[in-house]
Amino acid sequence: MTLPTPEVIPTNRRRIELAPFGRHTRYLLSGYLRNVFTVLSILLAIALTIDLWPQFQTVASHGSSGLLAFWSVVRFAGLRAPGLIAPLLPFATFIGVVWTEVAHTQSGERMLVWNSGRAPLDCLTPALILGLLLGAADFTMDAFLGPASMGIQMHERLGRDGEALDRGALSKPAWIALPNGLLKASIQFGPPPVLHDLAVFRRDADGRLLEVDTAPVALLDPGSGLWRLSNGQYWQATNTHAPRVAFGGATRQTMIPFHQRSVALALNPLWLSWYNLVPQYIPLPVLHRLAHSDDIPDAHGQYATCYYLVIAEA
Repeated sequence: MTLPTPEVIPTNRRRIELAPFGRHTRYLLSGYLRNVFTVLSILLAIALTIDLWPQFQTVASHGSSGLLAFWSVVRFAGLRAPGLIAPLLPFATFIGVVWTEVAHTQSGERMLVWNSGRAPLDCLTPALILGLLLGAADFTMDAFLGPASMGIQMHERLGRDGEALDRGALSKPAWIALPNGLLKASIQFGPPPVLHDLAVFRRDADGRLLEVDTAPVALLDPGSGLWRLSNGQYWQATNTHAPRVAFGGATRQTMIPFHQRSVALALNPLWLSWYNLVPQYIPLPVLHRLAHSDDIPDAHGQYATCYYLVIAEA
């Protein structure tokens, strides 16, 4: 007995496939972004209020009239925003994602998605896309926008930080440890940097003083890498022909004047141009060079730490 061949009935049902950029991903991603930006806006408003209130009058005084004063405050708030947003963004992201997931679960949408056959692992796609978008934004603000905005504040002496970190004025006298001695000078940041009221003390391996050089100004010679001191004086322990004067019943050597004198100083000119500036205000390319330089007398660790922190934040 021959059984009849079953008839194949055509069907129009859609095949279930993984859609990482489908409607669910777009819907959940928009919810993430909306809630993250809502939390971030609230935190930024609080941070800007705390930051601007003590210096409001100083910033507003840059404008001569009411409208210009208002524009000065708005512009200053825009310049301060990147430096305030960068540390707030990770926290706002956490709160925004938790907020979205709680609302998604309480409304029953999460159970509906699971009952439709979408695996929990597939629901990570919008979170991963969110991380890529906000991670890139946080990295850009930390590495480029924040230092650029602070550079404008320092150049125009805007606000308390802009006045305190002004790079156009001479620094206070700084003591810098050298491999073979000690340096005291006021720095004109440049670039190129210029040293004013310079005093260099050289010592031997046992700590004994070998040489002293003083000058009102010192310039770096790019060709030789030596610093050219002008109209200064020097003293050397091995110079037996130096003039001597009587003092307290004994004779002592005096400083020998010179018109120009070239000396070698283990100083990185790039480091001098950014001396005494918080690493977070230094652009990433410069920070990379400072973090990988071997001729920085001190503070090398904080440049490397800040550089790798910015890279890791991405």
